[in-house]
Amino acid sequence: MKRVLEIILFSLVTYGLLTLCSCSSDELEIIEPEIIEPELSKVVVEASLIPTPTVNVTSSTTTNEINTSWETDEFYSRLVDPNSTPNDYLEVFLDEAEAHGLYFRQYINERKWVGYGTEASDGTSTGWTGGACNDELVFVSIPDGEDYNWGMMSLPHRLMFMYHELGHDILNLAHICEPGHHMTGWTTCMDLYGNTDKLRHNGEEINQNALTYNNPDPVLDWKRATKDMFEGHLQDPVCW
Repeated sequence: MKRVLEIILFSLVTYGLLTLCSCSSDELEIIEPEIIEPELSKVVVEASLIPTPTVNVTSSTTTNEINTSWETDEFYSRLVDPNSTPNDYLEVFLDEAEAHGLYFRQYINERKWVGYGTEASDGTSTGWTGGACNDELVFVSIPDGEDYNWGMMSLPHRLMFMYHELGHDILNLAHICEPGHHMTGWTTCMDLYGNTDKLRHNGEEINQNALTYNNPDPVLDWKRATKDMFEGHLQDPVCW
């Protein structure tokens, strides 16, 4: 009996396999795989929630690196307006003098600017001072010629003019025969030595006009020259 059942079962399995293999390809159901695409909005939101890596940034900026031009200087930046007046430049000069321990403002009672918006402005005014050795008076003649006047000067040019004249008027300094100073004077060298050889630096005559801001060459550096002037280094005072 057991043997008969095994034969019947074997016959049924064999018939089923033959029936399955006889199906045509058209009768087979092809199941396409389901492709699940992520929701873009969800991906963007999740990406935005990823924390930004922390970067340790150490600032090494110094005052010298910031002040790389006249316009960024702690004093001269106040003079970038082309309508700045000689009096504005005087205030900056007095403030920078105080930074070097010199206090003149308390003694000044009168300020005169010849040739700058005054009745004396007739086109003939040149640069000169009339207040040397008089602590109460600042008296500076401002160029007002058609080809050379205050309005034509750039910020550095105005600084050079005012610092030289105020060096005479407030600091009571005479011209000197030294290269790269606010009070450098060509005629002084000629009077003393009969030539200008002492003004030569790297083969060129160096006066105040050669000074530039933050120059790596100390002889040509404006701030070095200003420090020397206020501290009296190599200067020639005519009165105390």
